[in-house]
Amino acid sequence: MIAENSLSFMHSDITVEKECTPEREVNYGQIGYITAGQARLKYKGNTVDLPQFSMYYIPSHTPVKVECEAPFTHYWTKFTIFSADTQKMFNTINYSIPHIIHEHSIVTSAFSTMQNLSLKKDFKSKTLFFSAFLHSLSYLLSDDKSHTPSSDHPLVKKCCDLIESELTQISSVHDLAKRIHCHPTYLSNVFSKNYSSTLLKYINKRKIEQAKSFISDSRKSLAEISQDSGFSNYYHFSKCFKKYTGHSPRAFQKKLISQSL
Repeated sequence: MIAENSLSFMHSDITVEKECTPEREVNYGQIGYITAGQARLKYKGNTVDLPQFSMYYIPSHTPVKVECEAPFTHYWTKFTIFSADTQKMFNTINYSIPHIIHEHSIVTSAFSTMQNLSLKKDFKSKTLFFSAFLHSLSYLLSDDKSHTPSSDHPLVKKCCDLIESELTQISSVHDLAKRIHCHPTYLSNVFSKNYSSTLLKYINKRKIEQAKSFISDSRKSLAEISQDSGFSNYYHFSKCFKKYTGHSPRAFQKKLISQSL
């Protein structure tokens, strides 16, 4: 258990990094989450390639160099650790590998909460911030594979593989079931038993994460991005986007543009 007074938070935000940074030593700890693009961290003799939808941890007083071949977007939170017991817990994090996140909307929501509450000092805001921090940190501390759909069941594996390869062409659970020659109700039940989400929610979350990537990297209109992400109409796209990110597509786009200036 991490006590709230064992950590001091400096700031939390989401930024677009456009170029490599020279090696520098940071005097604070930092956790982050890549929402679009990819990056490479070099620190403590390790080179860590961070793809989209991965989390990372940079220990304090660590010389670190950031490399990227194209702009990438990431949430980040900086903090200082005061407790030896808390430091021991952070020491268990394997920072030499990327931590791939499959519950994109949950982690995004946690970092978004931290970003929105970062500068607020009232007790309620600080409590909610700390709760969101612990939630995101759990993905770095845990070796539990429950965040990933189980590959032990061949039908679930086949389902997930098809979603990844043909995401934009899949219009519904019925459509997916038809593609793998399975009854939709049976497929949904098997998926839910092997993963803590319904199949429809998983498909929509994956589409929204892809749409976020398109918004970050593309100059296309939101209507075009809606179609490219596999949504039949803009209203459905906008409704799902707001549900899983907390922002409308337009607001998300404006935020990224303002941060890149």
